Amino acid sequence: MRLPNFLGDSIMTTPALGLLFQEYPTAEFTLVCKEPISELFQGFSAVKEIIIDNTKNKGNRIINIIRLIKKIRYEKYDLGILFHNSFLNVLIFKSSRIRHVIGYQNELRGFLLTYHLKIERARHYINHYALLVNLYLNDKYKSLPKLNIAVPDGDFIGDFDEKRAVIGVSLGFDEQEGRSYPKLNSILLIKELLELNKYNLVILGGESEESRASEYINQIPALYQNSVRNLTGKLTVSQFVNVISNLDLLVTIDSSPMHVAAAVLTPFIVLLGESTSAFSTVQPKVDFGVYLKRENNLLDDRLFISQITPLEIIEQIESFFSNKSKCMANV
Repeated sequence: MRLPNFLGDSIMTTPALGLLFQEYPTAEFTLVCKEPISELFQGFSAVKEIIIDNTKNKGNRIINIIRLIKKIRYEKYDLGILFHNSFLNVLIFKSSRIRHVIGYQNELRGFLLTYHLKIERARHYINHYALLVNLYLNDKYKSLPKLNIAVPDGDFIGDFDEKRAVIGVSLGFDEQEGRSYPKLNSILLIKELLELNKYNLVILGGESEESRASEYINQIPALYQNSVRNLTGKLTVSQFVNVISNLDLLVTIDSSPMHVAAAVLTPFIVLLGESTSAFSTVQPKVDFGVYLKRENNLLDDRLFISQITPLEIIEQIESFFSNKSKCMANV
C-alpha cells in the first residue's frame, strides 16, 4: 500500500487500512511511504514491512526509482493499493510486477490499474481512501473503522515547575499566509494565557516554524519562562504524536496536529482560515473538538483567520476546562 506523502493524509488512510486488516486477517501487509510517515505505523501487527520511498533523496532519481522497484518486486505482491494519486507510483507498482493494482483515476493512469475509481473532490478524505478499498471488496462494509496510529511510550515534554493543565499550541508559520494564525495575534495569545497563571504551554511545530517559535519565546517575560516548553523542530514524528497524546488540550490551525489529536483522542480547538482543501473534506470525524471561524463579511479568505481574537480563543479554553471540572465533580 502506497501511503500519501503528508502526515494528516496518512492518518486519514487508517480506516481504509482497518478494512483491509479485517478482510485479510492472515495476509502480510507492506507499506510504502516517506520516512517520517513510517513512524505512525511502527508496531502494527498486520504490517510485515515498511519500505521507505527515498526516490527524491540525494543521488540520481532514476537509479533511486529502480532500486525501489527491485525492492518491491522481490516480495512478489498479489495486490497493490495506491492511496497516492501520482502517475509515477502506478508505474512503480506495475514495474514491480504486482498482480493487481487499484487506485483512483488520475493523471491518465487508469489504463494501468486493475480497478480504479473517479476522484470526487467533494468527498471527505477518509471516505475517499476507504471507499476505494470497500468498492474493490464489492461494497462489503458499511461502517468506517476508527483512526489508528502508533503512540510510543515515553515523556518528551518534561516536568513543569507547577502542576497545571498542559496546553499545546501549534499556530503555523508566515509562509502559510491565510492558513496560519497571525504572528502578533499568536504572541498576544501566548502571553495572555501565561498571565492567567493557570496553564503550562508547549509550543509545537516543524522545522519551518522554528523561527516564529523563537520569537514567541523571546516575547515571554522571564516570570513565565518556566511555564513554557518550546519543542518546535525538536521532535521526531513518533515523539510529536506522543506529546500531543499527553496534552490536556491542543490549540492548532488546520494542519497535521489536528489529525494527530483526533487519532489519539486529545481535545482540540482549531482556528480556521484559508485552507488547502475544503474543510468539510478534512474535518476530523470525531465527536469532540471546537472549530473557530470568523469571516466578518470579508472578501479575501486569507484574512479570515485574523478575525479570530486571542480573547475568543481564551474564552473557549476557559470554557473547556470549566466544563471538564464540572464533569469530574459529577463522577
